[in-house]
Amino acid sequence: METYLLLKGQSLAVVKDENGKFYSEVAIILKLKKGNEVAFQDAYRVKGPLMDANQVIDFMDQQRIPLQDGAYDIELAIYDVNRPEALPALVQQQVVINHRGRVVNISDVELVRSFEKTVTTNILSKAGFDLVPFTSNFFPQTLDELNFYFEVYNTDNKIKDDEEFLLNIFIENADDGSLAGDLRKYFKRKGEEVIPVLHSFPLKHIASGNYNIVIEVRDKKNEPLDTKRFFFQRSNTVEAALVSSEEYKEGEDGFSDLSNTFVAKYNRPEELKHHVKCLIPIATQQEVTQITKRINYNDAAMMKRYLYNFWKSRYPDTAEAEWNKYQEQVKKVNASYGNNMNMGYETERGRVYLQYGPPNTIADSYFEPNTYPYEIWHYYKLENRNLNASDSNKRFVFANTSPGSNEFILLHSDADNEQNNARWHFDLQKRNEPNTDLDEEQGRSHNGSRALQYYNNPR
Repeated sequence: METYLLLKGQSLAVVKDENGKFYSEVAIILKLKKGNEVAFQDAYRVKGPLMDANQVIDFMDQQRIPLQDGAYDIELAIYDVNRPEALPALVQQQVVINHRGRVVNISDVELVRSFEKTVTTNILSKAGFDLVPFTSNFFPQTLDELNFYFEVYNTDNKIKDDEEFLLNIFIENADDGSLAGDLRKYFKRKGEEVIPVLHSFPLKHIASGNYNIVIEVRDKKNEPLDTKRFFFQRSNTVEAALVSSEEYKEGEDGFSDLSNTFVAKYNRPEELKHHVKCLIPIATQQEVTQITKRINYNDAAMMKRYLYNFWKSRYPDTAEAEWNKYQEQVKKVNASYGNNMNMGYETERGRVYLQYGPPNTIADSYFEPNTYPYEIWHYYKLENRNLNASDSNKRFVFANTSPGSNEFILLHSDADNEQNNARWHFDLQKRNEPNTDLDEEQGRSHNGSRALQYYNNPR
């Protein structure tokens, strides 16, 4: 366990030494209890830097304590040596140590105020750098860079010698899970027992709010091996929470150039707007929010970067191929379900097709008496692309309630997270027979009506 104590100079008394310099000093008593047993205790003093009379300097204490696995109660008391009458500052906190054996796992995140290459190894040294900790998780507008350090353990126990794994690092909005300002970085690494990582993200264009640093370790199949989140807060008067990709380029410093990627050929804002908007059927709700923002900004560079990151984050090694396959599906739904008002991917049938894939059967009837034209789609196995989930034997009922158009709305589905309407059969017959009896759930049986038959026994 590492501890970082920032001692605020303005809160401490100062005294003069024999050379006329001033300093502060604290006495620290640290105790760690595991249940009723004292697992560790120490008492020591920390002297602040020498300074002139008109200076106020903060200083830091850092400790490293070896501990076995378990839950520990920390009891900390800090005394001002030069003001003995003052009450101590008391801190109580619990920490859980879990080494997790030889499984792949990620350490806690250490925020870093500054860093430089190590000349002489000291308590601040890690992985060849001296890291000065940042002891708060609040970033005011005066700080426009987020530096952090973490370690990944035991990938050599999971990743074969000739294989690589993906390290995915990004900043998400803690309130809705959306990607913040396109701040994302990928690393490919070979398996090792310990992998230290020191990384930075710019915060200049990140608006006030709650955020998480998210770290993912994924294998070559893009399956997650471990994930770590670290919460921080940002205060910033900048209104735009999005970083223009003209300002955020990737290279050795962690930003990327898209000129040689599959999105390089897209430059027209209208074209990019369609390419980004057509992702909505397979996007999470948080991603839909981000897509809408980017469309409204109408910034070609920003939309291009989002399109690239959307596919790269899902398929690090086959992003272009997956985008091309999806484009083919979008072309199909545009041709089949588009109308004068909407592109095919904006319609209910288009959305369901793109989100779940083509149905196994479609029972359609466009000229039944007393009913709107309808289609009933049946899936033997339903694969939800934006929830990474599956289900079996699910149905969707679409109806064209606006004669003369090709717009079919979704009346009902028995799939999870879809519109479930027990009175769908009534709604299908509203064309000629409006019904206000809310206690009934099934429409009348008309000569030639086959909707219930198709629904209960899909063909």
